[in-house]
Amino acid sequence: MFRIWSFSAAVQTLPDTLRQRMCVLLLHTLSHTHTTALTVNCLGVVKQMCQYSEVVCVLMSLKDGGEDPLPYQPLPLILKKLLLSAQDSLQVVSVRCVCAVLIHAPLHFSSSFIQADLPGVEPLVRSLKEALGKSNTEVQKKGLELLTVILDRQPAVVRLFPTSSEFSAVCDVIVEGVASSCLQVSMCAVRAAAVLLRPNHQSSPVQLADVRRIVEVVMSKITEHHHTRSRESCSGSKSGVLLQTLTCFDAACRLVEACVCDSSLKDGVCSAQETLDSVCVFLLHCCDAACIPAVTGVCERISSPQVLQLFLSALSRQFSLCPDHMTSFSRKLAASGFIRLTLESKAQLCSGNRNVSLNQICCDFLLKLCMCLISQEHTWTSELQDVERVLQESLPSLCCCASDWLSVLSDFPQSLRNTQHCLIYLLHLSLLHGDRFLSDSAVFCAVLRFVSCVQDLPASVLSSVLYLLSVTQHAGPRLDTVSVSVLSKALSSCPLLFSRALPLSVLSLIFLYPELSERFGAPALTGRLSEDTQEQELLELLHTNPAALLATLAVACDAESAASRSAVAVLLCFLRSADSLSISGTSDLCDQIRSVLLSVLQRHTHTDGLSVLLDVSSVIHSSAQMEHTDFRLLYHVSNLVGKLDSSDSEVLLSVFNFLYCFLSVCPPHTTDRAVSLLLGNVRLMELLEEVLSASSSSSSSLLCSSLLLLSSLTLLQHKHSAQVHRSVSVDLHQIIRRLAFSKRHTDTLLIKCSVRFVQVCLDVDTSALLCVCDAALQRPLTSIDGALHPIGHSGATSLMTALSALMLMTQDLMVSAALNCLGSLMGFLRRRSPETAQHMVCQPWMRFLLFSLLSCDQRLRPAALQLLTQLVCFSGGVSHWRTEVESVCEEIEKQGATNLTDDGTHTLRLMLTQCCALSPPDDLRMRMEAIQESLRHLPPSESSSRHMLRVGRVSVCLSDFTISTQDL
Repeated sequence: MFRIWSFSAAVQTLPDTLRQRMCVLLLHTLSHTHTTALTVNCLGVVKQMCQYSEVVCVLMSLKDGGEDPLPYQPLPLILKKLLLSAQDSLQVVSVRCVCAVLIHAPLHFSSSFIQADLPGVEPLVRSLKEALGKSNTEVQKKGLELLTVILDRQPAVVRLFPTSSEFSAVCDVIVEGVASSCLQVSMCAVRAAAVLLRPNHQSSPVQLADVRRIVEVVMSKITEHHHTRSRESCSGSKSGVLLQTLTCFDAACRLVEACVCDSSLKDGVCSAQETLDSVCVFLLHCCDAACIPAVTGVCERISSPQVLQLFLSALSRQFSLCPDHMTSFSRKLAASGFIRLTLESKAQLCSGNRNVSLNQICCDFLLKLCMCLISQEHTWTSELQDVERVLQESLPSLCCCASDWLSVLSDFPQSLRNTQHCLIYLLHLSLLHGDRFLSDSAVFCAVLRFVSCVQDLPASVLSSVLYLLSVTQHAGPRLDTVSVSVLSKALSSCPLLFSRALPLSVLSLIFLYPELSERFGAPALTGRLSEDTQEQELLELLHTNPAALLATLAVACDAESAASRSAVAVLLCFLRSADSLSISGTSDLCDQIRSVLLSVLQRHTHTDGLSVLLDVSSVIHSSAQMEHTDFRLLYHVSNLVGKLDSSDSEVLLSVFNFLYCFLSVCPPHTTDRAVSLLLGNVRLMELLEEVLSASSSSSSSLLCSSLLLLSSLTLLQHKHSAQVHRSVSVDLHQIIRRLAFSKRHTDTLLIKCSVRFVQVCLDVDTSALLCVCDAALQRPLTSIDGALHPIGHSGATSLMTALSALMLMTQDLMVSAALNCLGSLMGFLRRRSPETAQHMVCQPWMRFLLFSLLSCDQRLRPAALQLLTQLVCFSGGVSHWRTEVESVCEEIEKQGATNLTDDGTHTLRLMLTQCCALSPPDDLRMRMEAIQESLRHLPPSESSSRHMLRVGRVSVCLSDFTISTQDL
C-alpha cells in the first residue's frame, strides 16, 4: 500500500469506492493492532495518504464505525490515543500525521482533533460523583470497586488522565468517598486511592496538591477511627482499617519518593500550589501525628505482619524524603522505643525464616535509623562504614528476644563476634536515647563479662562498651582491681579511641578510678578538647573530679595545639564559675596543682597554659595551706618576671594576679620574707611602672592587677620597712583625675582598684617604694599645697568630690572602697592640715551624702553607719551630727538589730563606742549604752575574710574592698 500511495498517477486512477475501502481497512487495522511495528507501518501509510487533499477528506469524514463489519475508530481519536502512549516513536509519528492533516485545512480539521473524546473513566467518575451525593451505599461501594479495578488493570503505557483537570476530578470523588460516614464505602475509596497514587496514573505535571488532599483525608480517617473506636471495635477490625490506610499512605510515600529520586518525574512536578519539599515534610508529619499512634495502639494487642511491614516501609522512606529533618525525628523514634519495637517484632514474627519480606523491611528501617543516629555522634565518625557493614550483616539473623541477648554476649565463638558487636551498638543507641529494655545491672554485668573475655576490640565497639559501663555502673558494684586492669589493657590496645571526643559519662568513668585517670585521663581529654565542644559541657566534670582538673591543666600546658587552646578556654570558663574555697578545700588537689605549676616553671615553657595555670594557682591560695612549696613557686614566678616584657600582657596579668594573691593570703609572720623577695626584683618594679605609665594602651585588667599588686607591696614595705632597690614612679594626679572626671568611661573594677591604690598612698603618707609625680602642682608651692603634698588642695577637693559620688552608687564593693578611701583622706588631712579636714567635714554635701545613705533602701547600711562614725570622729564631737545619731538610735530601737548583717552589727558597735567616747549629751549617751547592752547577746562578728574573688580575669581579695572596722 505504501508503494501505491507513493505514485500520484496510480492514486488518481483509484476508484472512489476502493479508495474509501482502503481507508476503512487502514483505520480498522490501527484500531485493533497491538504491536508497535505494525502501528508505525500503518501510520507511515497514513502520512503518505495525507499528501492528497481528497484522501484527507475521506479519512476525516469516516466517523465511529462500530456497526461496520470491519469496526474502526475515527482517525483523530486514534492519533490522540497514540499521542498519550508512553513510546516516543509512536508519539513522534502521530504528531507528524496530525500535522500532515492540518496542513490542508487547519480551521476545518482542528475541531475534529479537539472534540475527539477518549473512552475512559470520565463517565464512571461522573456517575460516582452523583452516587456519592445519595444514600445508596451499595451503589457507592460497587462504583468505587469498579474504579479500583479499572485503575489496577490499566496498562502502564497508556495514561488514563492526560490532563490535570481529569486527575483532579477523580481525586475529588475519592476524597468524598474516603470522607463518607460509612466505613465500608470509606475503605473502598481508600483502596482506590492506593491504586490511583501509582506513578503511571499521574498526569504531567504531577499534581502534588491533589496527592496531599488524598493523604490528608485518609490520615484524618485513621485518626478518627483510632480515637472513636479504640474500645468498641475489635482488634481485627481495627487492624483491617489500619492495613488499608497504611497501604494508601505507603503508596503516597512511594510516589513522592519516585518524584524525589527520578529526575524526569521531579522536573514534571507541579509547584504552583505545593512544593516537593513541603509535601515531604507533610508526609513526615502524618507519620508522627497519625500513623505512629495508631500502629503502636494496635500492636499493643495484636501484631500484624502486614501492618508492621507497611508501617516500617513508610517510616523507612522518610529517610530519603526528609533527610534534613531526620536528625530530630530519628532521636524521637529512638527515645520512643522504636529500636526495641522493631527488634521484638523481628523476634516474634520473623524467627524460623517466617515473614521474610517483613524481616527485610525491619532490617532496612533499623539500619537507616541506627546510621542516622550514629552519624550524629562524634565518637563514631571514623568507623561509620565498619559499623554499617556489621549492622548489614548481623541484623537479618538477629531474631532473638532481648532477654536472650545477655546469653549471646556471654558466648565466645568467633562466628558470633559480629552479632555481639551488633548487640553492643544497639544497646548503646537505645541507652543513649533513654530506652532501657534491659535492666542496668544486667547490662553492666554482661558487658563487663564480654570485655573481660574478648580482646582486641575495634575502637567503635570499645567506645560503646565504655559508654554502656559508664551509664549503668550505678546499678553494679564498684569495679574491682581485676576489672580495672582489664579495662586498662583494652584501652592500651586501642590508642585510636582517644583521637575522638568521648562522652562525658565515659570521661567520668575514667576519672573515677585513679589507675585509669593517671594513664588515660590526659589523652581522653585531649581527644575531647580537640573537637569543637562546648566549654560548659566540661565544667561539671572539672567541679566534681579533681583529677579531671589536673588532666586539663596538663593538656593546657602542653605544646601549642587545638587541644591546649581549648583546654585554656575551658579553664578560663572554670575560673569564672569556680569557688576558691571549694577548690582549696581539697588539699591533695592543691598540692598537685602546685606541683604541676612548679614543674612547668622549672621547664621554662611559656604557653597560654602557663597563664591559666597561674590563674588556677591564684584561686587555690589560702593562708592555712601556705608551705615551703608556695615560696618555691614565688621564687620561680619572680624569676619568670625577669624574662617578660610589658607586651606579654596575658602572662603578665596572670603573674601579677598570682603575686597579689600570694601577698594577700600570706601569713603575717612570713610577709616580710615575701615582700623582700619581690622588692629585690628590679624588673618587676620596672614592669609595674611601664604598665601604669602606659595606662591608655594597657588593658583594663592588667591595670587593675598592677594597682592591686603595687598597693600590697606598698603597704607591706611600709609595715616592715623593707629595703627598696628601685622605686616606682606613679602619677597620682592622673589617677585622681580619672576618678573625678572619667568615671563614666572607665571600667568599674579599674575605678575600685584606683580608689584602693589612692587609699594606700594616703595611709602611708610617704613611701620609699613610690615616687609620686607632683608636676600638676603649681610652682612655687603654696603653703596649703605644701602641707598636703603630693596631692595638694585641689587634688584633695577633687578626690573628696569623686568619693562622694562613688558612695551614692548601688554596688556595695564600690561604696565600701570609696568609704575606706574617704576615711584615709580625712586622716591624711587631719595629719597634714587639721583646719582643712574640719572644713571639709562640715560641708553641706557631707550631710546630704549621709542623709542619702541613711535613707537608702529603708534600712541601715554598714556604709552609712561607718560614714557617720567617721564624720563624728573627724569633727571632734557628736553635737554637729546629733540629729543623725538620734535617727540611727531610733531606727535600732524600733526595728532591733537582729536584721543587721554581721558587718552592720560590728559597724554599729564601733559607731556607738566612738560616739560614747566623745562625751555626748547624757540622754543620748544613755540611749546608746542601752543599745550597746542589747547587742551583747548577739554572736561576735567574724573577722574580715581573706577570700579571693575572680572578677573577669582579675583576682581580688575581698578584705581590701570591705568596710574598714578599725578604730579611727
